[in-house]
Amino acid sequence: MSRTLTLICPALAWPLADAIALQAQPDEAGRLLCLLAGRGEVRELALDRRLPTAQLAVLEALGLSEQAASHGGAAVMRAATAELPIEGFWMRLEPVHLVAGLDRISVTALPPQARMTIQERDELQPLIEEYLGTTGLALHAGAGQWLVSSERHLEVRCLTPEYAASEPNAQVLPTGDDAAVLRRLLTELQMLLHDHPVNERRQRRGLPQINSLWLHGEGALAGSAGQQLISVFGDDDFLCGICRLHGMSVQPVTDAPALLSQLQGDAVAVLDVATLQSLEEDWLTAAVGALRRGRITTLQLVLGRWQVRVSRADMFKFWRRAQAPAQWVVAN
Repeated sequence: MSRTLTLICPALAWPLADAIALQAQPDEAGRLLCLLAGRGEVRELALDRRLPTAQLAVLEALGLSEQAASHGGAAVMRAATAELPIEGFWMRLEPVHLVAGLDRISVTALPPQARMTIQERDELQPLIEEYLGTTGLALHAGAGQWLVSSERHLEVRCLTPEYAASEPNAQVLPTGDDAAVLRRLLTELQMLLHDHPVNERRQRRGLPQINSLWLHGEGALAGSAGQQLISVFGDDDFLCGICRLHGMSVQPVTDAPALLSQLQGDAVAVLDVATLQSLEEDWLTAAVGALRRGRITTLQLVLGRWQVRVSRADMFKFWRRAQAPAQWVVAN
């Protein structure tokens, strides 16, 4: 029986990108990741305009890839906690850092260490909520994120910050019949944030300013149905929302031994892991042990845009050398 364990780690996009850009050599903390990359297969995932890579990875692991175009990520995230059915049109409002150039806008999503704190969110939220109320939009606060709802369906197409940051020639601002409304909204939100005390304090701490809010993940929920074919672990809003819409249960993530002890077949977990060292120490040691013992037959890691996939048979390919992240680009 095939037993594939997929571990999705959205926050590792930044440290992995840094390791690749700096051509960093692995230390002892990255030994297992490099070993898995060398023994198995490494693939750079294509970016999607509408959904972040981690959300696409969730859909693929759950066998729901066709859902990528059926409804927006924001509405799915709302379904994690709100009463069903979810009505209206939804978008995600994400704090970002913008740099305006001569011919384009550079979008920078905030890395984990620079994300908006709870205190900053509580200070900014009343101002943003009051302003959005004048535009016919409503702000909804979740666990560390903002969603926006509209009773009217908006004909717009937005880009994820991830996609906008990686495509220097892309038209990054919203397009579509209602795009002018959202473009004006984004400009006015920037004016609200300009010279705000929150940003003055961030600048003193050496953090990038939250000088803009980015709308993406637009859409309304389509009908959904499904059955539980895989074990699911995590508390990520998108993961919980898509599982709730499809009648699938989600179990909390405690630690690697507890998760591995519950496996009966294929499983996917979204992990809140922010460093490569914590991935190695808290998860890979136990997962590689399970792979070698045959407790699982395939281990798949989704680390930002990178997917590392290794089977139990691959672990016996001793002639293959370990492959550091800096080598992955060359290998692909």
